[in-house]
Amino acid sequence: MRILITIAAVGALLVGSLFLDQPAERAELVAGYISIETLDAQLARASEDIRVAYALFEGLCTVDPYTFTVEPGVAQSWEISPDGRVYTFHLRDDAKWSNGELIRAGDFAFAWRLGLMPDTAPPYIEFLQYIRGGKAFTDWCIEELARVRKIADPRLRLEAARARIDESHRKFAELVGVKVVDDRTLEVHIEQPMPYFLEIITSWPLVPLHPLTIQSVTSLNPDSLMLRRDPLWTRPATLVNNGPYRLADARFKRFIRLEANPHYWAADRVGPRTVELISFNDPTAWFNGYSTGVADIMFDAQALTALAPELVAQSVAGQRDDLIEIDGFATYYYCFNTRPTLPGGARNPFTDPRVRRAFAMCIDKVALVNDVTRLRQKVANTFIPPGTIPGYESPAGITYDPERARRELAAAGYPRGQGLPLIELSFNSNAGHELPAQAIARMWERELGVSVTTEPQEWKVYLGRRIAGDFIVCRSAWTGDYQDPTTFLDLFRTNNGNNDAGYSNARYDAILDAAAAERDRSKRMALLSDAERLLLEDEAALCPLYHYKFLNLHKPWVEGVNDHPRDFQFFHRMSVRPRS
Repeated sequence: MRILITIAAVGALLVGSLFLDQPAERAELVAGYISIETLDAQLARASEDIRVAYALFEGLCTVDPYTFTVEPGVAQSWEISPDGRVYTFHLRDDAKWSNGELIRAGDFAFAWRLGLMPDTAPPYIEFLQYIRGGKAFTDWCIEELARVRKIADPRLRLEAARARIDESHRKFAELVGVKVVDDRTLEVHIEQPMPYFLEIITSWPLVPLHPLTIQSVTSLNPDSLMLRRDPLWTRPATLVNNGPYRLADARFKRFIRLEANPHYWAADRVGPRTVELISFNDPTAWFNGYSTGVADIMFDAQALTALAPELVAQSVAGQRDDLIEIDGFATYYYCFNTRPTLPGGARNPFTDPRVRRAFAMCIDKVALVNDVTRLRQKVANTFIPPGTIPGYESPAGITYDPERARRELAAAGYPRGQGLPLIELSFNSNAGHELPAQAIARMWERELGVSVTTEPQEWKVYLGRRIAGDFIVCRSAWTGDYQDPTTFLDLFRTNNGNNDAGYSNARYDAILDAAAAERDRSKRMALLSDAERLLLEDEAALCPLYHYKFLNLHKPWVEGVNDHPRDFQFFHRMSVRPRS
C-alpha cells in the first residue's frame, strides 16, 4: 500500500495543473481518457471512442449494458418476419436530434448509405453489409471509383466523380434492402437469417447521422475523387447528435464535457447530468488523478503495468473495495503481417504460415501471465474465449511447443533464424504493453535464434501504421461485439475493415460463408469451430496470448459501473451519490 500512497502523493502535484484547463464548475461525474481518435460514431474503432459514441448517439435499438439484452432505442417497437429476413422498425414520436428536430427513418438510410461507401473507410463496414445488397453496393462504389480514376482528362474525371456520388443515391435504393416506408417506419431486409442481428442494430456503426449537418461538412476530394467528411464536424458548435448527452465543450488533448441532451427521448432517465472526460498522458497520470480525487472513475486500469498486480492483490485481500475485476469477452493477441511484402517492398517471411506457427508456438503464455502481467488472466490458445458462447466448442488452438517451432522455422528455410530480417514488434506506448513485448522478444530470441527489437509508438501513430499494414508483428486486442463466434472470426475475412493482418484465405472465407447459410445451429457452430481451427492451428494468422482481464476503479459514490464481460460503460446508466 505504501507504494500506491507515495505515487498518489507525487501525482497530486502533477495533476493540479489540470484544473487550469477545466471549466470552473466540476461535472457531476468525472472520468478520463488516454487517446480519443474520433467522435464520429461511424468511424469509431477503439474502446475509448466507442464509449463516447454511445454517450452521443443511439441506434434503432440499444442494450442493457448489465445483461446485454436488446432494448428499444430510437425505435419503440419492431417486428421480424417469419423467415427471419425482414425487420420492420417503428420509430418513436419523441425521438429527436439534439437541435430539437424529429429523427426520421430516412436519417438512418442516409447514414447507412455513407457507411457502406468506402470513401471514409468506415472500419465496421461489414456490419452494414449484413443488410441485403450492402456488399453489392460497396462493390459498385469501388468499381465505379476505379473506372473514374482511369479517365485521362482531369475535367471529365472530376465530373465523373461527382456523377458517381449522385448515382450512389439511386444505386443504394436499387441494391440495398433498406426501405423508408414513411417517416416513422423503416424496413430492413438482411441477406441471411441472423439470430444476433438485433445486436448488430444496437452497434455504433448503425446510428443515424443528421443529414443537413453531414451534407454541410462533406465535399469531394479532387485528388482521391472520394467523399471527404471534415473531421471538425464533431466540434460542439457543429455536432448534431441524438444520444443521451450533447457535446457541451471539447478542448484538444485537454477535456471533453458532456451535458444531458434535453431532446433525448428518455432525458428524465439520464443519470449524471454532466460528465467530464479529462485527457491524461498515460494510465499512471490517470491513476494519479483518480487517487487524488480529480477523477471519479478509471477505466482500463490493467494498463498500469507496475501497479495493476498490486491493485488486484489488495482487492483479493479485502484491502480495497473500489476495483471491479472482469474476465472479458476479449482476447489480447499478436498480429502477424501476412501480406506478400513488408513496408519498403522487401519479401515478407510471415507470408509463410510455417513462420507464423513457429513464432506463435514458442511463447510461454503461462510464464507470461504468471511472471509478467500477473493479473490472473486466462491463457489464450484460441481467439474466442472458451465457454462464452452456448453451443460453441473451441478447437485446441495453438499451444506452446518450442521444439516444433524450431522445426517449422527450419522447414520454412530459416534454421535458427538465419535469413530472417530484424523482427520489429510494434505496440502503442504508455498502455502496459512494453513488459509483455520485451518478455516475448526474449522468448523469440532464445528459442528461435532471431533478432527482435521492440517498437513503442504513440497511439495515433501506431494505429495509423497498423491500419496501413506498416508493421511486421504488432500487438492487438479484440472484444466481441455480439454473442456469436463470427464477432471474432469475421475479423480475418478477406478485406474486413479491421483485418489489419491483411490475411486472405479463400478456404477460410468459404467456411464462414457456409456457416452463414447453415440453418441448423449445431452444424453452423461446427463449421465455425472448423474455421477457428484453420485460422489458428493451420494458418496461425494471429497468436492469441491471453483473454483480457478488465480492471475498472470507481469511487464509492459512483454506482452502475458495469462488470459485464463486454465492458461497455454507459455513462447515462450510472448514478452519482453525494460525495462523502
